[in-house]
Amino acid sequence: MVQEATVGWSMIHHLDNDQNIGPKSQEAQWAREKGKKKGVNENHARELLELHTVSPDCRYTQEDIIQMAYIMSGWRPKWGKKRLETGDVHFNPDAHEPGTKMVLGKKYKSGRKSLSAVITDLVNHPSCRKFIAMKLCRYLITDNPTKEMMEPIIKAWEKSDGFLPEVHKAAIEVAFNYSDRHNKFQNPENWLLQMSKMSDVDLIPTPKLMDLYALGQKPTNGQRSSEHLLRELGHHPYLAKQPNGWSDISDDWMSPELLIRRLVYSKEAYYKKSGKSQTPEFYEEMVQKNYDNPNEILQILSQHKELVHKHVILFNLPETLKS
Repeated sequence: MVQEATVGWSMIHHLDNDQNIGPKSQEAQWAREKGKKKGVNENHARELLELHTVSPDCRYTQEDIIQMAYIMSGWRPKWGKKRLETGDVHFNPDAHEPGTKMVLGKKYKSGRKSLSAVITDLVNHPSCRKFIAMKLCRYLITDNPTKEMMEPIIKAWEKSDGFLPEVHKAAIEVAFNYSDRHNKFQNPENWLLQMSKMSDVDLIPTPKLMDLYALGQKPTNGQRSSEHLLRELGHHPYLAKQPNGWSDISDDWMSPELLIRRLVYSKEAYYKKSGKSQTPEFYEEMVQKNYDNPNEILQILSQHKELVHKHVILFNLPETLKS
């Protein structure tokens, strides 16, 4: 997966690897002959080490980043007369830095195959296993995972040689085992998807709607769906902050404004429900099926006559806001 993501169009383009040209490459030499200067761009190389594999815990150096950038030089989108978003990515040897490179103490030969070789070593590094295990625990369990939480995930990784279904299975099992001690505050996306699934809300986006948002256009009221709600909740899928993306830390989603918006937009979501789920019986059955303390929750909901109010209260209770 890291191999595919690293040379994917969006990663290559948005992390500027199309501008990453080896200083001693043929293309850089041609540029100098024309009085221009072209050289290495470290953005993608830095993120590959920092965010996508080994993390700073690996203690890589600035020189490791530069050498990684040299290995990645020459990988770029294949542009035609028409600039295509999500186009093919290819390796241009004329832009690749010649000579042997060294990352984390290991040497790599020049050429196309060097990127695959270094990624294989990075994803098999102990720091990568620990970092990804920490991220999974932070996403599923708590902001501050312990060594004991991460250990079963790391062992599953080692035993399966990084086979993601086994890694994820271990992560889910760990989350279940700690569910009575930790409750992770849900980010807007998880909260919205859970509300949609539990209460039969129709918020499935269409390709047309996704295209509108990708182009920065506002949909009409008849087109509003999960993308509209996520945008208002501060978590739109196309507008993640760079380079770290959306936060996994609970405090970043718990401002008064964002909590008030959950109240407002859970009410809007209610009116997208199908007729069969707009009954008190539906809510009673749903609460009995999904909560550990159904009687307490039903008692709270019974204090509100209108079904829409029951819906809003239910999906803003601590039991729902926390997983």
